[in-house]
Amino acid sequence: MDDIARDAKSVQRLALDSRRAQINIRSSLDQIGLPDNLIKLDETPAVSSSVAVKS
Repeated sequence: MDDIARDAKSVQRLALDSRRAQINIRSSLDQIGLPDNLIKLDETPAVSSSVAVKS
């Protein structure tokens, strides 16, 4: 159970850090006058198109 709790806290921390980074990047873009469309809007992870084929 300790591992699960520790993992849950790590995931929560990662999500918060990621959100803060995104906010900071948007703020920096705004400060220097660049459009925020330079940031990818889709937050879903990319899926590899390569597939292993069994012979």
